[in-house]
Amino acid sequence: KLIYGADVSGTVFKEISDKIYSRYVGNKTYRANAESDTIFYSFTGLHNEITAINSTLKIPFTDSANGGYWRTMRLQKNNAVLQFPTMMLTASQVIPNVIGMGLKDAVYLTENKGLKVIATGKGKVVNQSLAAGTIFKKGETLTIFLN
Repeated sequence: KLIYGADVSGTVFKEISDKIYSRYVGNKTYRANAESDTIFYSFTGLHNEITAINSTLKIPFTDSANGGYWRTMRLQKNNAVLQFPTMMLTASQVIPNVIGMGLKDAVYLTENKGLKVIATGKGKVVNQSLAAGTIFKKGETLTIFLN
């Protein structure tokens, strides 16, 4: 009779691995941490889009701004506060801070001021080539980095 190594060692290995799994891995139960969420999250975007997202996700929020299209949302412990972004109060020749914005909002805001925009990456803006609050000339190029 021909006996191959896999025929013998395979069945022995299976028995050993089943015993190890049932003894050390199979009987553990995993539970999620009961700690409250303490992550601080900040996002800037259009007012109607942020309120739609919060409503869809059933996140309670308060809006402290009286008007305007833009909001900065600060989310902590599953409660959101919407405020009018201070970056919108800058003069027309001052570079706004677009960090934390999505690409669509950042491009809209900066191109309306007269900047040319180059975007690299995808996601939210994590850095910008020209410092926020500095004066620029129309047509100057702003590179925004997304992650």
